[in-house]
Amino acid sequence: MRQASISALLGAALIPGVFAGLGKWVGGGDCPWGDKTASNTHPNDYPDTGVTRYYDFTISRATLAPDGVQQSMIVVNGQYPGPLIEANWGDWIEVNVHNEIHGPDDLTLMHWHGLNQPGTQYYDGVSSISQCPIVPGANLTYRFRADEQGSSWYHSHYSAQYSNGVVGPIVIHGPNDVNYDEDLGPILFSDWFHDSYEHLVDLVLQPTNGPPFRPLSDSNLVGGKGQYPCANVTNGAACTVNPYASWEVEPGKTYRARFVNTGATAFESISLDGHTFTVIAEDFVPVQPYQTDFVTIGVGQRTDVIFTANAGSGSFFLRAFNSPCGDTNGPDGRGIIYYKGTDPSVTPTSQPKQGTPNPTCGNNPLSSSVPQYAIPAAEPDQTITLTIGGKPDAQGIFRWSFNDISFVGDLDQPALFDAVAGINLPPQRNVYLTGTAQTVRIIVINTLPAPHPMHIHGHDFQVLAEGQGTWDGTIVNPSNPSRRDVHMSWAGAENGATNYQVIQYTQDNPGVWPFHCHIAWHLSAGMSILLLERPDEIAKIEIPAAVTDTCSAYTAWQAANPAVPVDDGLRKRDLAKRMVEFMKGHAHADKHHNKRGYRGFSFKDRDTGSLGSGRVEDNLAHKRDEV
Repeated sequence: MRQASISALLGAALIPGVFAGLGKWVGGGDCPWGDKTASNTHPNDYPDTGVTRYYDFTISRATLAPDGVQQSMIVVNGQYPGPLIEANWGDWIEVNVHNEIHGPDDLTLMHWHGLNQPGTQYYDGVSSISQCPIVPGANLTYRFRADEQGSSWYHSHYSAQYSNGVVGPIVIHGPNDVNYDEDLGPILFSDWFHDSYEHLVDLVLQPTNGPPFRPLSDSNLVGGKGQYPCANVTNGAACTVNPYASWEVEPGKTYRARFVNTGATAFESISLDGHTFTVIAEDFVPVQPYQTDFVTIGVGQRTDVIFTANAGSGSFFLRAFNSPCGDTNGPDGRGIIYYKGTDPSVTPTSQPKQGTPNPTCGNNPLSSSVPQYAIPAAEPDQTITLTIGGKPDAQGIFRWSFNDISFVGDLDQPALFDAVAGINLPPQRNVYLTGTAQTVRIIVINTLPAPHPMHIHGHDFQVLAEGQGTWDGTIVNPSNPSRRDVHMSWAGAENGATNYQVIQYTQDNPGVWPFHCHIAWHLSAGMSILLLERPDEIAKIEIPAAVTDTCSAYTAWQAANPAVPVDDGLRKRDLAKRMVEFMKGHAHADKHHNKRGYRGFSFKDRDTGSLGSGRVEDNLAHKRDEV
């Protein structure tokens, strides 16, 4: 009944790309952070505002057409993208999440990307780590601190469900020592798939006895909208030509725009015809302003920019280009920035910026990214080296790995629960005990021709270095290195040459924190580790009954629904049935099969046995799910 009432109230809606008209902070009165500035205040020194912001989310199915092609989606409050969460730095945020996914039923939960959850580790919203999934008909109220400030997003962290629409923006207002006239709000960029996430995960985890399967996106969305060529629709779905998402500006004014990559795999290169960006924040970190024609963001990353409407008049394309670093069959993404007095329905004639695609699929240079608040790079107390690998397991399913181990979780036994109880976590959880170390350094080595947006939970990290070959110990800007919570690990070369990424974080937040690739399909295939931070303090955590109750509810639901797949795609089905399901009705999926190499590279001549020896066979006896 709740689903019906929400649908009647809201209807199924596409939000037209805009969360515009944001103020400098929420509410009236004095500035809530007082005399704190981005350059004089440590990021952890958030104010105590005494304010709680309340939200109510219902997750349900809806039929929408983000790129003009009607399809079944899973969305928040009947809309795509989901509602904006807006708060001030230091506020509390409380979100009651209701699972009303029916026809068929599905599990869900919600992760608040980039927020560190100090003291509320159990509200991180990650399946098999911080809670059990929310079952259909149930709800969970999350309560957490706005401990960071800037731009981010929330999304389902159950399987690859968010790729079907369970996403929305977050804006935490705080000090940024840069002036601008108006805030256009968050602008979400995403690759888009006409297939359901369940189908795509099944394709990714089909037995191939070879290289990893790569779903190809159908569209690239800007502001939640795109234009798919209706002539290319072959499955009979209704298709109309969507208008592009658009934003109005006034000549002479300077605008803030908050770019957020909410995609499954796309690496977005963003530009605005006729204008130059000034970058002012990366993820939740205000940076010293620098100019660029192109902003590059991988999955989960955010970049805040300002630009001045100084091109006279008319309208201009905001472009998002995801090839060759993204896997797509669709057109590039476009939105429209139009000057006041211009007809927004008229297609711009502006010309794109001239540039060369980044062959490494990396972010803007580290030397450009200087935080406004300086934190020098400390000597590490512990160093972890992770080598990215992958190979087919005993069933022929390609599994990504770190140091030869693919992550395997357990939906009904969250890792945090075990850690609080003092239970040893099994090897398949791929746990690294960081103990009481103050500073932990992680060196990620990539020899495979695939880029990876590496994301940490519970922390920001410093990015000390990246490059080709072997790291020589040189730190880029050691007195104040780049900081963020997602950074692109460069794609390795086809000849096996090594690329490296060196990050470092301070252990000030006890918990069990995932460090994983944010490409949905890589995560579904095991590309994650867990960082076990300060176990003696973890033992003191008191997990609320509402969170532990998610597991009793899940266990009961699973017992009542034994035929319903409940994990990340490595289903509890026999192989023969799995292959029958894969072959049935997949003619439209042929679009995915003509492209398996990364960035134009091919795995076909590679010795897949050399991609990493396996513990993966040992994982087959365990339930599967990804973080």
